[in-house]
Amino acid sequence: SSGCGTLFNDQGVARTPEPEILAYLSHVNDEIIAVSELYGVSPLAVAGAIAGENTMNVGIDEEITAFLAQVGFEEINEAFDWSYGVGQVNPSTFNLVEELAARIEGRPVRGGEEIAAAMRSGVNSLNYVAATLRYYQDYYGDRGINVRDNVPALITLYNIGATEDQVAATLA
Repeated sequence: SSGCGTLFNDQGVARTPEPEILAYLSHVNDEIIAVSELYGVSPLAVAGAIAGENTMNVGIDEEITAFLAQVGFEEINEAFDWSYGVGQVNPSTFNLVEELAARIEGRPVRGGEEIAAAMRSGVNSLNYVAATLRYYQDYYGDRGINVRDNVPALITLYNIGATEDQVAATLA
């Protein structure tokens, strides 16, 4: 993700989610539970990924997000490495998980503009958070590393991604 911050502020105090983020998570608690059940991921991981991304990473204004979606946000994102939606998902990530999301949700695969619209929708944005967590859960599980019940590991993978190099280093 872009704009990644540090775990501690200038005074050495651990960062905590803004009250608005905590209120949002409380407001969408039922949706988080439902999407977590659908995707087979921990609701704590979904909420933790959202809280972490919105605490550690710089958000992007909704007007800017809408503009980027209109002009082709994937191309612009390559130049600026921005993230979108409540989970601060990078376009390369939601393109990576789109087929998985479509299969789990029983819908057709979305194209770029449809994905952009989904990212601006609260519930659909939650689906991409859950899909990303499920992708990493499966990715590591397929390589013999069970992270399904390890919420901190899943949140970390959500934040940093999963690459062949990381899996190889873990297995070494």
